[in-house]
Parts: sequence; structure tokens; C-alpha cells
Amino acid sequence: MSTTPGPLLRADVCVVGAGPAGLTVAHELAGTGLRVLVLEAGPAAPPPGGVDVPSTRSVGLPYDPATTRSAGVGGSSLRWDIETPAGPDHVRLKELDPLDLEDRGARSGPGWPLTWDELAPHYRRARELFGLAPADPGRDAPVRGRLERRSYSFGRSAVFTTEVPALLAAHPHVTLLAGWTVTEAVPSPGGGQVARLRCWSEEHGATTVEARAYVLAGGGIENARLLLASRAGSPAGLGNDHDQVGRHFMEHPHYLAGVVVPSRGRDLTLASRRWDLVSRAGRPAQDKYALAPALVRRHGLLNAAYKVQLHTGATAPGFGHDGRVGQPVVDAYAALRAAVRLRDPSGVTPLELARLAAATPELARRAYRQVGAGRAGGAGRTVGHTSFRVRVMGEQEPSPSSRLTLAGTRDRLGVPEARLDWRLSETDVRSMVQGQHLVAEDLGSLLGGRVVTLLGRDGEPRPLGGAHHMGTTRMSTRPRDGVVDRDCRVHGVRNLFVAGSSVFPTGGAANPTLTVVALAARLARDLARESRRRPAARPPPPWRPPRQPPPRPPLSLRRRRSSPPRADRAGPAPPDPHPRPRPRRHPTARRPPA
Repeated sequence: MSTTPGPLLRADVCVVGAGPAGLTVAHELAGTGLRVLVLEAGPAAPPPGGVDVPSTRSVGLPYDPATTRSAGVGGSSLRWDIETPAGPDHVRLKELDPLDLEDRGARSGPGWPLTWDELAPHYRRARELFGLAPADPGRDAPVRGRLERRSYSFGRSAVFTTEVPALLAAHPHVTLLAGWTVTEAVPSPGGGQVARLRCWSEEHGATTVEARAYVLAGGGIENARLLLASRAGSPAGLGNDHDQVGRHFMEHPHYLAGVVVPSRGRDLTLASRRWDLVSRAGRPAQDKYALAPALVRRHGLLNAAYKVQLHTGATAPGFGHDGRVGQPVVDAYAALRAAVRLRDPSGVTPLELARLAAATPELARRAYRQVGAGRAGGAGRTVGHTSFRVRVMGEQEPSPSSRLTLAGTRDRLGVPEARLDWRLSETDVRSMVQGQHLVAEDLGSLLGGRVVTLLGRDGEPRPLGGAHHMGTTRMSTRPRDGVVDRDCRVHGVRNLFVAGSSVFPTGGAANPTLTVVALAARLARDLARESRRRPAARPPPPWRPPRQPPPRPPLSLRRRRSSPPRADRAGPAPPDPHPRPRPRRHPTARRPPA
């Protein structure tokens, strides 16, 4: 691999993006003898906390695409900031459940074209890269009624911000170039493969990259954006014959689902510690809870992970949060609030109005407490309270209307910017509400109290994202259902691959990082195997500065070829009186190359 940038770079494999996915591909290929080039648009040494990526604006649910990812070597790992007993800057790690890979009626479109057993060895390799032991299957087990425990591990951000980049920098077959932005992937005339990449750097300007295989590893937004913007072969973009690129954008909706009301005389502080971050065998770990897979299938729900979190609020508790009224009254109150907000009283039934009338004394007490708290606390201040809240990270249905498209604006390099329209479907909302009602009884029993569910008819839940960008180049068996095949190869483009969470057909209820690294390790294995069946790439040419043509004289000083020689200019030189004889060439001799 030529390490000096120039007008043409060649490699066996070119990886676009130096986040966890791209760095894993390069790391796993480093010992195969292949020459690997990694191009990263951000800086080689980004500041702590990462670098915002302002190429995309949100037009759907409230979301900030700039701060939920990062440019620079390390990529999204620069944003990992969980505090653990082993120190700061960690990320949650969890394998997908076998349930998450299935075709299920709750979701639109097919599931994964891979089985859990096919992913299992690559999950083990991903854990090795994080320095972790294989997962303990005994930790994920039934605990009470319809609940099952889900155990999470944690990985250090330094693996991808420091350690793997240092290993690659010292490897003779790997070149990592930071500050290099890929602006377009150019297909061959037939469109069956990528011929080259067009790139730009501030120092060297425009550059072309040629490789035997190309891997897009820029994240769930940039992977789709680059394919859509690569329109040399088709106005719809590269790999987008079936209008699938950018569709099925998924997040993990994070939302408040309920509060735990303790039984009389019960202290929930000790019981809630089962959700705390702890140290097991010297490694940070955490447990959450989920509905049993059989129940999820039976009710046609999406997966979700539940935890209880101690919360100290700065405002008075919500209506019903203190356990003074039952769940039916809380639901009736939510329905009334929705009717007022929507200006549609038809959403409240007579039975709910009767329940609210019976609870009028409690409503009056709540109003009095709120007004009194405001007066006692002064302007802008209220009396605080402590509660135990049920927090959920849910699965989202892969909906084609939740999508990324190109905007009408361009960035400073002329590449079209993107629009992100993140949406929830009716299935998402139904699963949030019904799942919380199903889990409430067993969760309250487990803690020694009862759970007041806050998801009801009070309009659509308003979740937050988890900075998990998934699905925009989803994996599928048939080209009309997705963008890449089961080997992460773009349908119809034989030397173009995609790494990262953009290939997820579904997101499950596990943080995506471990699956991202596992799929990247699997892709590297397949690329190494395929390279053994192909001839080696051409060696890169030595880089030289581009040849500049000599400056032309002004038009007034140029002499027309047809004009006669001027009288004041000397004529042709006289012939040499002693010419040297020219050597005779053999008739079959070849002229040396220029």
C-alpha cells in the first residue's frame, strides 16, 4: 500500500469510515496479507466527546443527527460515556435475542436471513476484541411469572479510540488516512461493480481510489447518504434499483412507561438495586428484564428491555404516581388530557367520566398541592420528590416510511445533504402500551409494590432516541426487500459491501454495538476467503506531483505557423559538415518505451 497520498491510490480492500465497524474490518484483515486502506473524513485525533456531523437535518420526530454520532478516528465510540465500577467511557454490550432474528407478524418486512447459530461464533470474536469472556447463557433466564432477565456487559471506548488505531498504524499492510472524505462511489460501465471512489482532502485535493473490494462503514446515516449521492450510474443512486436505500430507519425508542408504588411500609431502595451497575468477576455488568419470548409472539409485540430507576424530581409527582388512585382512574385521567389537547371529547367514555367524578377529591388535592408547592418554592421553584420509574428501551418496527432521503442542499464539497424523517408506526405505539400493561403486574410483584402504567390513551408516546441508527441499508434475501444480501454485499454490485448497524433488518432490544462488531468480523472473514480465489491487485504507482503544462506566451507574442520567417531572425542552421552515421536497427528490434 502506498502510504503517500496522491492522485491515485490502490489497495486490495478500501474501508470507508474508521468507527467500530470499519476498524474491526481492517483489524481482522490485517493479518491476511491483503493491503487495506481506511479512509476517515474526520480528524486523526478528535477531541474528547467527538465531533458533530452536521450533514443531516431532522424533519420527523424530534432528533439531532449531528450529536448522535461522531466524525474522527473512533467514530461513535467517541460518544460512549457510561460510568461503570471499572471507570468512565463504556458502552452496553448485548447479543440480539434469537427472537429478534425471526420473521414475526408484529413487524413489516422479512426478518434476518441469518440464524442465531450463524452469528454465535462472531459474537464470541466480538467479545474477544473487547477483552471479555463469552456470554454466560445462564444469566438470561426466567425470574418471575412472565418476566425474564437480560444481562448486559460493558466495553471500553478506548478499544476503538486508541488501541485498535494504534495497532493498525503499526501494521505494514494497513494505511489509515484521516481527513479524507469520500464524495462518490463510481460504478463500472455495466454497473455490476464499483470502479473507483472519488475522495477529497484539504491537503491533497481530489483523489481517486481503486480497490478490489470496497466496504462502506460510515454509520446508519452516511452509508445510505453516500449510496444515494452516487448517481453516476443511476439517478436513484447506487444499489437502489428497488428504492430501498434509506428506508426502514430504526432507533431504539427510550421512554418512561410507569412508576412503582411501594407496598405499605416497603422500602424499594434495596429492591431497585437489582438494576444497578455492578461488578461481576471484575467486569461491569447490569441486568434488565423483558417479557418471555412466547408471550411476545402470542400477542404480536415488539421486544423491549425494562429497568427501574431511582428518580429525584424537581416537580410534584404526577397524578396517580403516589398510589392514591387505581390504574383505571389514571387511564381515565390520561384520556381526558388527550381529549382536551386534541379538542375531541369523543375519546372519553361515560365510564371514564364516572371514574373521574368519583376521584374528584383526589384531583382537588393534587391541584392544591401543585399550587401550594409553587407558592412555597417561589417563582420558578417547586418541591422535589423521589420516585422509582420504569424506563424502557424498545424495539422499533422497520417501517419504509421512516427513512433518509437527499435534501436539496449540498455540503461544502458539493455532496447532497440528507433529510431524516424518523417516524413511529401504529405497531410501535400499540406494542409500547400493551407490553407495559403485561409487564406491570409481575414487575410490581418482583419489587414488592405495584406499577402505575403511564402509557395509555394520553396521545402517542413521545420517546427519545438512543443514538442507534439502524436499517437504512437493510439485509435481505431478495433485492426488492433490502439493500445488501446475507453476506453484506450490495445487491447487484459484486465488490461493494456495507458494515455497521445500517444492515440490521430489525433492531431487537439490545444495544447494537456488539452485533455491529460481530458482523464486521464476519465480513472480514468472508473478504479474506474471497481474496484467495482472485489474483492479487496491481501494485500502486509511485506518487508524483501532477504534471503541470508549461505556461503559454501571451497571444500577442505567438507566431502563426503559416507566417513567413521575419527578416531580422536568423535562418535555419547550416548542415553539420561531419555528420555521425546512424546505427542500423535490426528489422525485428522493438522501439524502447518512451
